Parts: sequence; C-alpha cells; structure tokens
Amino acid sequence: MRRPTETVRDPSAATGSTPKLSIQDVSKTFESSRGSVQALTATDLDVQEGEFVTIVGPSGCGKSTLLMIASGLETPSSGRVLIDDDPAGPPGPRRSVVFQQFALFPHMTAEQNIGFGLRMRGGLTRARKQELVAAQVETMRLTGFEKAYPSELSGGMQQRVAIARALVLDPEILLMDEPFGALDAQTRTAMQDEMAAMRSRLNCTILFVTHSVEEAVFLGDRIVVMSARPGRISHELSVSSDFEWKRHQIEHAMSERSFNELREEVWRHLHAGGTRRAVHDAPDGGHDDAPDDAPGGG
Repeated sequence: MRRPTETVRDPSAATGSTPKLSIQDVSKTFESSRGSVQALTATDLDVQEGEFVTIVGPSGCGKSTLLMIASGLETPSSGRVLIDDDPAGPPGPRRSVVFQQFALFPHMTAEQNIGFGLRMRGGLTRARKQELVAAQVETMRLTGFEKAYPSELSGGMQQRVAIARALVLDPEILLMDEPFGALDAQTRTAMQDEMAAMRSRLNCTILFVTHSVEEAVFLGDRIVVMSARPGRISHELSVSSDFEWKRHQIEHAMSERSFNELREEVWRHLHAGGTRRAVHDAPDGGHDDAPDDAPGGG
C-alpha cells in the first residue's frame, strides 16, 4: 500500500553532506532590443553526489537556462554555482553536457567525435586515449560503427555518440538537456531504457532536463518541477529506489499503479504549483495495475 506523502528538508540537510552541485540564489534576465525578459527568478537547488535529478516544466520555464548556468556555459544575473562547496568557475572537464541536438562534427567519424574532448586532456598517451574511446564505443553499443560519419548513423546512434563523447571525459557531473527530445518515439523509449540500465555503471552526478513527465519519473531519484516563466522551482519529489518498476523497462513501469500515481502528482504540480518538497516511498510489495484515468503525454 502506498504510504502518505511526507514533507522533507533539503537532501543535503537530511544527509549532513556537502552537495556535489549547489545552485544558490541563481537568477537570469536576458536583455534584448525589445527589453528585459526574466527567465529565472532566484533559484536554489542542491544535488548530492551520485544523485540523478530530473527537471520537468513547461516550455520557456527556464529549465534549460538553469542547466546551462550549472554547466558554466551561461552566466547568471545573480547567484552562484558551487561544486563540492567551491566556486564552479568556467566550463571544464568536471562537467560534461549532452544537448538535445547531437552537435557532432560532420567531418569526423564516430570514434573521432567521441575522442574530441580528450585532445584537451594532458597526461594521456595516444594509446590510453584509444582505450578510453574503445570503452565508450562498447558501453554505448556502437561496435562496428566506429568509422561511420554522423550522416551514416541513425538519430539514436548519433545521440549515443554524443553521450559517449560526454562520458569519455569521466566527468563528475553530467548535465543533459532534453537528450532524447529529438528522437522518434520508439528510439526515445529504447534510449530511456538504456539510460536507466546504464545508471549503475555511471560514476557521476546527473542533472537531466526533460519535457516528458514519464521520463522524469522513470529516470529520476528526485523530480524537480518548475513553474512557467519567470521560472522557479515549485515542487520537488523524491522517488524511492525500492519501487519494483525501477528495475524494469519504461513500458512495463508505466503499467504500475505506483508509477502512475507519481506521474499524476507531477502533473498536478505542473498545472497548479504547490508546496516545495515531498517524498514518495515505495509500496510494501505487490504488483500494481495502472489506473484507467491516468493522464497521458509528456
């Protein structure tokens, strides 16, 4: 049986540990010839080491802006970003970004794209760089396509190359901006399953922006819900790893009542806002069936 929702403090306060990534009082206002546009109001978010946090919100709510500020690719109008309690500084190898558009170099092969960032890494021999690239080729199931150019790869395979290019740097923090948004539905589902299966092998902290509520629920240890512009965090929900569907593919997970209850709650907060933080515990065993009135779409 599902346990009631409980109010919880900031995860870092609960664990007593220093957050891996801390976004403090960050806001962003864009200036243009038409005037100022406030994309983000003052926002705070702590992400613990090894945590997978998904961010979901309506178009234009500033979730991608928040991610770009966290990556160092965008400068905040106010506030600061810390890694291990130190100023994050400009972009560097501690943080890797995966974009919705694959952003591959068309004149480079898959393995050349994957290894591009290693060119700027000192202290690595040519042989070691080749080993690192080969490991990512195997991890991302690209074996046999190492010499292929982006134009010769499907959308899903191009995104695998983009993810491998980010992971080959062994980042401490992986920032993903709607990485599956440009894929067709079938390929997106396959990539969601691959991402979930790969999590246990990833030695990094992940901040993942998505438009899909199902994707946010399926992948996240914690779901951050943002309001419409000017963006702010309206609610956060923690998702227990004890949910049985966490060990299945997304199509199976979506048939579980506990999955759909959580999905419905995210939708309620997207539509109406709400209190800042809540936690969901897994039910005490048993197979749940999906409710007939579960909302659809992401």
